[in-house]
Amino acid sequence: MLTHFYFYKNGTKKAITLYNQPLFIVHFFHYVYWAWSYSIYVAFSLIIWIQVETIYVQGVGFLQTFYMLFAIPLIFVALLPQVRFFYKK
Repeated sequence: MLTHFYFYKNGTKKAITLYNQPLFIVHFFHYVYWAWSYSIYVAFSLIIWIQVETIYVQGVGFLQTFYMLFAIPLIFVALLPQVRFFYKK
């Protein structure tokens, strides 16, 4: 589904189109809504980012621990059967 917004620039009508899903799709779970897949991707990306940052900085801070402890439950909650059923296409 597309959403169009129109505006006038220099006397001509221009349209901006917004999509309901990302234009660039890396979607391995085709049976569920794309936002569910992207929540899994973001959680794994966050874990990898924090691990690389911890190795680079040679230390662990409060925010790194907080975000790591946030990413792990995010994956588990997204993988719950009730959540998967809710986001099923």
